[in-house]
Amino acid sequence: MHDGTLHGECLEGDVNIPNKSRAAGSELRSFVERIENLETEIKGLNEDKADIYKEAKNGGFDVKALRVVIARRRKDDSELSEHDALVETYEAALAPGTENATRVHARDRASGEPVKSRLQIALEGGDPYPDVPPYAPPDKAGPPDVPEFLDRRVEAAS
Repeated sequence: MHDGTLHGECLEGDVNIPNKSRAAGSELRSFVERIENLETEIKGLNEDKADIYKEAKNGGFDVKALRVVIARRRKDDSELSEHDALVETYEAALAPGTENATRVHARDRASGEPVKSRLQIALEGGDPYPDVPPYAPPDKAGPPDVPEFLDRRVEAAS
């Protein structure tokens, strides 16, 4: 464990170090100690998590499947469905008899309709982000509630 000194020298009490340097050294030491405390807490939490996984395994649960479930629950619905579509696309592309297939699309489980990734949509000339409004450059004059002498865009245009 670190003894709190820098290269074996103590910052407090050293007459050759200006007050600012001592203050900076004290602040640095504070940051280091806070980070070390957090790392100790994280280590304890990780040990607790490992104990829970062991408990689940002893209870007959598949730990790998449990980890997948936890990882999937972290993702939002759109991210999860896009990931699932890509996995299905890859699996379909690797299926026997598809060695010469050039494009395989995953299908939505509920509707059976093809699901395309944002990359596939963009490559086909579509809008991969239909829910996001298109970019509109700001007016040159600036918003009406900003006085002209404060609007930097007017200066840049001059």
